[in-house]
Order: sequence, then structure tokens, then C-alpha cells
Amino acid sequence: MLDEHLPCWRGRLGGGHAAARLLILLAVIATFLTLTVAAQDNVSWVIGVQPVYVLPDANSPVLLWLDSLPVLLIGRDETAAWLQIALANGDGWLPAAGVRPGSDPLLLPIASVAPDAVLDGILFWNITPFARDVFNLGQRLGNRANVVVKVGDSITVNRSFLHPFGEGRYDLSLYPDLQPVLDYFDLAAFKRDSLAAGVGWRAADLLRVGDVPPQCLPRESPLTCEYRLMRPAVALIMIGTNDVVTTTPDSYMQQLIQLVDTSIRAGVIPVLSTIPPQPRYDDRVRAFNRAIVQVAAVYRVPLWNYWLALRDLPNAGLASDGVHPSLPPNMDDAGSFTPANLQYGSTWRNLTALQLLNRLLAEAMQ
Repeated sequence: MLDEHLPCWRGRLGGGHAAARLLILLAVIATFLTLTVAAQDNVSWVIGVQPVYVLPDANSPVLLWLDSLPVLLIGRDETAAWLQIALANGDGWLPAAGVRPGSDPLLLPIASVAPDAVLDGILFWNITPFARDVFNLGQRLGNRANVVVKVGDSITVNRSFLHPFGEGRYDLSLYPDLQPVLDYFDLAAFKRDSLAAGVGWRAADLLRVGDVPPQCLPRESPLTCEYRLMRPAVALIMIGTNDVVTTTPDSYMQQLIQLVDTSIRAGVIPVLSTIPPQPRYDDRVRAFNRAIVQVAAVYRVPLWNYWLALRDLPNAGLASDGVHPSLPPNMDDAGSFTPANLQYGSTWRNLTALQLLNRLLAEAMQ
């Protein structure tokens, strides 16, 4: 069969060159076999029964289960702790511990993750070893390991966000496992009025120099001023709600990159939060949230998907203005995690903030 694909060689060599033709055929066969083997180098076997995840994270949705089947590896995450496999209708992820690889996984390309898969699939993402590196840098620079700062707009300024914990008015209710978070962190910082948060602020406002409070130095921005004064280990950053109607996604992304770069250089773990929905601007909000996921992915920093946490709440977790998270009848109850209070967007922001900090403590700060 292979000989039929060599008409030009047959014509040039003629019937009297059988030995030469045989060598060429053998070379072609060897090349074909080499390419076939190379294509199968990444064929591996699933060890026992394993779930295939949407994302390289065990908290993401499960696509299907595989039982001792061969799989084709097509990529990996940065540490090769997760391996990407080819599926009939796309791809999925397996923990490396559940796979017997056919070749060295480190030779696989590092696979990118689709922003929409993150947005629709996982609440906390991308808590990588790099977060620990940033934390350790901060400790060498003199940052305080138990301090968190708040960065954002009016949604962050609102006293429902973290303030109740700082004032001792909270009820963990169904989540007693979060008490160690409150025991570890400085709760005075939770109720502090952050200099890096302002009503109506956009991403650019966090970077402006000159128009700052008297506590700040002349060439500081609100962000760098807050970092100098507080020397935090972690910054919870949610900015972009006001940018949605005034800024292009590309410009916003560049500003977000500056915020992340400034944080990393200061030894502060920047946790990027997606922004809440806005019914009037659903498409633009999604574009901005994609940008947030992309920046988190490129800079290997944690993502807090607040947008996803609100999705199934009454009125998408929004107040009547369609912009700000909804509040319990008593604002202080935003720190009370009872079933009734967990119908409100602000309560879910506090709950997921503590859950995120709990993950950071376990995976990046110990």
C-alpha cells in the first residue's frame, strides 16, 4: 500500500533500482512508525475509577467518570499535578495521581483554561504555589501575616462587608469550621475603612497619584498607601462595577494588571474577585469578568468568583438598584450565616470571603 504513494520515486528510479526502492520504502515505513509511536507517547492509563473535572481543581464540576481506561494526554497545569486529556467533545482534567502516564508529564505543554469554564464552574480557583512565594516575599519585607486589606468601590466600602466580624457581631451557624479564620486574622483590619476603597471608584482611581488622604505620601496611590500603612499579607480586590459603563475591557485589564503587579512586588497576595451581575449590562459584565479570570491566570494569583456565588440567589443577589449586593433587613446580620440571611448577596460575600481566606491559610500561608 505504501508503494502506491511513491509514483514519482518509481518513475525516477525505474525497475532496475529495486534495492534503492526497497531502502526508500523502509525509510518511509520507519518514519511512519516513528510518527505513530510519537503520537501515542502521551497515551496513558487511568488508575482505577477516577473523575474527570471541567478544570484542574477538585472543586470544579465533574464531567464523567473513567474506570481503568486509556486516555490521551494533551496538556498539564504549571506543576503537572493535573493532566489535561482529550475527550470526544472537548477536554477534561484528571489528577496526575490517578494516571499512569505513558511519558514524562513535564514534557506536555502547559494548557490554558477557558475563562468561561472558570466563570461558570468554580468558586475559588488558581491558589497556586506562587501565592505562597508572594506570601513568603511579604514576610521577608516585614508584612504582617494576619492582616487583610480591602480594595474596591462602594460595594467594598459598605459596612456590611467584613465589618460585622471586626465588631464581634457574627454567627457562623452552619459553618463552625471557619472559626479558625477569625481566630487567625486581625479583625481590627476587617472593620477598618480602607484607603484603597471609595464610592464610585474605578480601577484607575486605585492607581492615581497625588489626590490622596493626608496619611499618604505625595507620590503614593491609594493602593500603595494602604499597603505601606497596613503591611498586609492579603488584599481582597473587587473593582470594575463602575468601569463596566465607562471603560473598555482592554483598558480595564491593563489597569488590573498594574494592581496585581503592584501587589506582588509588595509581597501581598492579590485575590481577584469577579464583579456582581448587572442586568442592564450582562454582556459587558461577562467581558469584564473574563478579563479578571485572564489576569488571574496569567499572573497565577487566586480568583474569587463572587459572580458565581450570587447566580442562584433571589434577584441574583442584588438590591433593588440592580448594582449593589442585597442586604439582610439588619445590615449587621450580613455576618450571620443562617439560612434566612444566606438569601442575600452581602451575606454570601462575607461567607465566601472567609472560605477563601480559609483556603489561603491552608494552601499558601502556613
